[in-house]
Amino acid sequence: MIRLCSRVSSLLLLVTLGTFATSLAAAADREESRTATFRSDLALISLPAASSGGCPDNTLRFDVTGNGSSTNLGATSVNEFVCLDTSTLLFTAQFTLTGGNGDRVYGTASGFGVPTSATTFDVHGTWTFIGGTGQFRHIKGNGTSLGHVNLVTGAAPHELIGNVSNLDPQE
Repeated sequence: MIRLCSRVSSLLLLVTLGTFATSLAAAADREESRTATFRSDLALISLPAASSGGCPDNTLRFDVTGNGSSTNLGATSVNEFVCLDTSTLLFTAQFTLTGGNGDRVYGTASGFGVPTSATTFDVHGTWTFIGGTGQFRHIKGNGTSLGHVNLVTGAAPHELIGNVSNLDPQE
């Protein structure tokens, strides 16, 4: 009788563990199914700011605005500030992407510039999404950015490519 109870208990434990493992696998599959490729093509204007507020000492602040299109966001507007170390061309940035419906994605970026002339440089960076609003309130993601900056005109076309997750289509 004791052996039978022990076997039944063992069997119940195995069934419970199997159900738990299946639930975890299903949750992982749901999470993975919400991972998507992110791509954004942006026409930006980068202009020196009146002050270096928000930037470390020995860096110049550039205010960046523009628009373009992004997967998951559609028509996209950009508001960003960049802190550039002019001696090394290393930069950090904080940005907001706003989709056509008003939902926002917040992010940070960092990277470096490579001079292509006395007044232009190519930008190589990485970005990370840190949150958002509306359907993007739980967004996470990261990727790379490539761009070009013309210091005379301010023109700064950029492309962001990466992956995002925790999209919330229920909003």
